Amino acid sequence: MSAPLLSQQIGLSQNLSRVRSPRKALSSTDNDARRSLSGEEVRVLVVDYARDTCRLIERWGRKRGLAVMTAEDAGQAFRLALTLTFRLILIDLNLPSLSGFDVLKGVRSILRSRLLPPMPAVCLTASETEKEKCRFAGFDAVLIKPIDESALGVLSILLPRPGNPISRSRDRTG
Repeated sequence: MSAPLLSQQIGLSQNLSRVRSPRKALSSTDNDARRSLSGEEVRVLVVDYARDTCRLIERWGRKRGLAVMTAEDAGQAFRLALTLTFRLILIDLNLPSLSGFDVLKGVRSILRSRLLPPMPAVCLTASETEKEKCRFAGFDAVLIKPIDESALGVLSILLPRPGNPISRSRDRTG
């Protein structure tokens, strides 16, 4: 008996209606600076069931002309990663279904299957003691919750720059 396909394991055929779509970005002078060379809007994925955290990151992203999408659990994150291309992902460690570590592994596996380069990943955690574990697992940065907008400045370093569509994340295969 063969193993079920990844799309079956994560329920790709399920309705995506609970996934919040990106909101129209506010017009600003740096909108063009946050577009890839192909002219596509730079997308950021936030995987967190805490709505206040998601709203904060959405507001921060809109101010910078980014398309921020949110997923409340691993299944939604996997479905989005299978269909869209993101330049940055923020993942809460304590999700209701899988751990943030497992979500990172799953998303990176999906990227490899789509022949896409790895994207920078930021760990969202309430525990100071998890920092080293997050870095060892492959996260590029760690934000300690509760976060505020000033703490999100580190994300700008991880996003692509004008004329350089590849992020400044360290190069790795997964």
